[in-house]
Order: sequence, then structure tokens, then C-alpha cells
Amino acid sequence: ILDWENFRDLQLAFLKASVPEIETPTDIAILGVLHQIASEYGIRYVISGGNFATEGILPKSWQYNAKDTRYIRAIHHKYGKTDKIKIPLFSFFEELYYKFIKKIRIIYILNLVDYNKEKAMQHLTENLDWQYYGGKHHESLYTGFVQSYILPVKFNIDYRKATLSTLICKGEISREQALEDLKLPSFNPEKVAIEKALICEKLEITEDTFDKIMAEPAKSYRNYPNSKKSLECLYSIYRKLKRY
Repeated sequence: ILDWENFRDLQLAFLKASVPEIETPTDIAILGVLHQIASEYGIRYVISGGNFATEGILPKSWQYNAKDTRYIRAIHHKYGKTDKIKIPLFSFFEELYYKFIKKIRIIYILNLVDYNKEKAMQHLTENLDWQYYGGKHHESLYTGFVQSYILPVKFNIDYRKATLSTLICKGEISREQALEDLKLPSFNPEKVAIEKALICEKLEITEDTFDKIMAEPAKSYRNYPNSKKSLECLYSIYRKLKRY
């Protein structure tokens, strides 16, 4: 179980930093915990739902490397209140450690089958009484709020474009259909009002504080200490070594 107060502090720090990587704390905690637990219990394989069929396209400017722990710690140092980050992180070197020393592999199982999102949703609905939650990753209240409201409003980033572009490339929808879908607003104002109140309560901030954060100028990883050049060099070497 994650230290909620520490995790909340990191989430709030990224929100205050005014960068689009608001969900980096969640993304990196998931990777860190999965590998930590797998290592502890001797599990060699981690099954992931990540896939090229619905997630194969994403502009680099929309999401900076979540494995840059220098960047994460810099934001926490500037905006966080707790002494240090206690949740598991997942740096480049930790990735190498778990992959080559602990022999843990992530299996992207949906890439091994002819995955069709619409057919999968229909099957779940008809056979398991599954109910659609309204959007990609909207099973999480916070993630849905970030992607449908914060990112489009503050950063002009509409994740629907990335998802729809991937589905176009796979032939599941037409470009014309995607453009029609994008004519619809990314969020419902009444729903956003309810979600904002819940999220502010969870983050222990007032709605006025949240609005002030939203009004701050948008920034990027370039505004904070990071290891972009070093990581690009390391990953370049790593990719070359994988060929042999």
C-alpha cells in the first residue's frame, strides 16, 4: 500500500508545477510497485494492457519521460511539503536492474492478438455486464479529470486526438468520424464541477487554490532540472546493444 500522504503531496506538486505530466506520479508508482512486488514474490512476468492498437501515437511534447527521476525530485523539492519521495520510482537504471538482474518482463498481451477496442467493449458489455465509464482512462476519476479538463483547458492537449489517430491507423474508424467526434466538447461542465470539488477535497486544497493553479502560465520539463540529454544518450546506447 502506498503512503497516501506522500503520494498526494507528489500529485499536488506536479499540479502546482504547471507541467502537462500531471499523471507522472501515478504512472511511475504503478511501474515501481509492480516491479517491486514481482521481485519480492519471485514473479517473472507482469501482464500489461498497454497496446499499440489504441495507444500507439502520442506527441513527445505531450508527455515527458516519466523515468527521469531528477525531474520528478526537482518538482517535489520545489513544490512538495514532505521531506522526501517515499513511493517507489522507476528510473532507467531500475528498469535495467529489474529486466536483466531480476529477469522480470512486461508482457503487452494485447499486442499479441488482433485487438479491436470496440469489439472488446461490446463483448464485455454483453457477457460480463460491464459498463463504459465514458472515456479513455476515465475509470480513474483523477485521470479522467486531468485528460478531459486540465490538459485541454490549460495546455491545449486533447488526448482524444491521439487515441482517435491510432484507431484511424488501425482502420477501426475513418478520419471523418474522428473529426466529428472531436467536435464534441472534451468535458461536461456540470460533471467537471462535481469532480473538481471531489478532487480538491482529496488533495486537501480549496477550489480557489485550484483555479489559481489553472490560471498559472503553462510550463514544461524545460523549466525544471532534468536529465533529458543523459537519458537520450543512455537509451541510444541501450537500443544499439539490444541488436547484438
